[in-house]
Amino acid sequence: YTTITQEAIPELEFTTDSRILAYNESTAYYYIKAVNVSNVSVSFSGDVSIDHHTLTADSGGYQLYVYTNNNTSTSMQETTITVSGTSGGTTLTDTATLYKKGTPGAISLNPNQATVSKASGSISSTVTADGVSNLQTSYWGDGGTTTITGVTLNNGTLTVTYGANNTGGTVTNYASVTGEDQYGDTKRATITIVQLGNDPSIVINPASRTLSATE
Repeated sequence: YTTITQEAIPELEFTTDSRILAYNESTAYYYIKAVNVSNVSVSFSGDVSIDHHTLTADSGGYQLYVYTNNNTSTSMQETTITVSGTSGGTTLTDTATLYKKGTPGAISLNPNQATVSKASGSISSTVTADGVSNLQTSYWGDGGTTTITGVTLNNGTLTVTYGANNTGGTVTNYASVTGEDQYGDTKRATITIVQLGNDPSIVINPASRTLSATE
């Protein structure tokens, strides 16, 4: 009789096509199935900052740990990981992707507070929104009282329009810009507008006085 030994078909494959890390999450794990393959190595191409990696063989393939640095931008980073190996005279390759999310978004207003006179008018504030989308505006006042008549957002500028304050007292108004960052978290920036009840003035009492020559 004749004994025939048939080798398994060579195979080199990532069992997971992609991983997504948070901006401050450091480690990604991949398992690479390897059959009748030698000289296995990995390489990286992309903008994820790779600190180092380890590639350890086991009975069915290789365990790959990729260690990354924090993503300090608000944009998603992406790197392609390529595994290569040889079987006889043939080179086998496969790829997987590593994504790293950007930092949480933030919104700020400059200025974020102001004091205005009782007369009607408007005030503008510069909006800086990093990694935040779907911007919306809102306004309100202390105790439900507000003199704000409208809020607009255009080309990075928040403009708040308000009417005259006829309440006789100070009114505190608020206007906000709200949005959502890539993590689904709501981000908000608020400007506080204090509107005086009376125009600033100095009163001297009595308004006049007559002195004698010897006083």
